[in-house]
Amino acid sequence: MSLTLGCPRRQVLGGLLGAACVGLGCGRRGEELVESAAPACGPTPSPGEPGWWEIPLSDHPELLEVGGQAAVSKPEAFLELLVAQPSEGCYLALWRICSHGSCDVAWEDEAQAAVCPCHGSMFDEDGAVLVGPATEPLRSFPVGRVGDSLWVYREV
Repeated sequence: MSLTLGCPRRQVLGGLLGAACVGLGCGRRGEELVESAAPACGPTPSPGEPGWWEIPLSDHPELLEVGGQAAVSKPEAFLELLVAQPSEGCYLALWRICSHGSCDVAWEDEAQAAVCPCHGSMFDEDGAVLVGPATEPLRSFPVGRVGDSLWVYREV
């Protein structure tokens, strides 16, 4: 199984590196550079291939707006996700249960972080801990859009 991933979100949001990456339309498959039709902030989903799980936007219309977020449960894939659109056309999917306790995190657009309401832990868009008391990151999952659905990748 190979994934075609766009440039990391940090590059896209990081200015010149992101502009260069978007301009080149770069992506990665293993260590080999390949052309990608996906936005530079996400993967090119492969609907129908094992591991790709559909999230119909009709079930979560809040994800159509920048700053929108939704708690998404996919029991058949053992997924409990926080899905958000932090910037136009760019989506993130994080494990939604805080690694410090059992509280659901929520995306705070102003902070550009997932925040736990119970103890104040904050996580970046890749799930890395920004503020404790959490010490373990949230798992992040590749997510991209095809038509009227988002597709999240999780190998099962």
